[in-house]
Amino acid sequence: MPYLFLFLAVLALVVLSVAWDRRDKKRVEEAAEWPTTEATIQQTEFKEFTSNSKSDQAHLYPCFAFSYVVDGEYYSGRFGLAVEGEIADELARNMKDQKFEVSYQPERPSEYYIPDELMGGYEVLQNLSARGNGGVG
Repeated sequence: MPYLFLFLAVLALVVLSVAWDRRDKKRVEEAAEWPTTEATIQQTEFKEFTSNSKSDQAHLYPCFAFSYVVDGEYYSGRFGLAVEGEIADELARNMKDQKFEVSYQPERPSEYYIPDELMGGYEVLQNLSARGNGGVG
């Protein structure tokens, strides 16, 4: 009986994980159709990022605060780049005021999507804003 409970719990986690991945994929597909505007990096800091796997340890990556304008209103967001060490320090110093393309949700411009998977040759982390808060943590 305990094995049945454990099996059902693991099965439920797998189903939830698949559903979550599909939801995220659908959101990215929808966001790819949003209009675009130019964004500018305003500030850099270093922040811990972890993958979805609990076994992976956190890494300290550069995180960039940016702003963009839609219909005369300013909006902001954040993203990280998967780069570490001296290269990360140099990249962080050189990214201020850099411009890039960002997509925004027409009905809710505070919701953004960074269509580039790579920036400066490094993986963009958290390129889709959390629904409803206009940014990522």
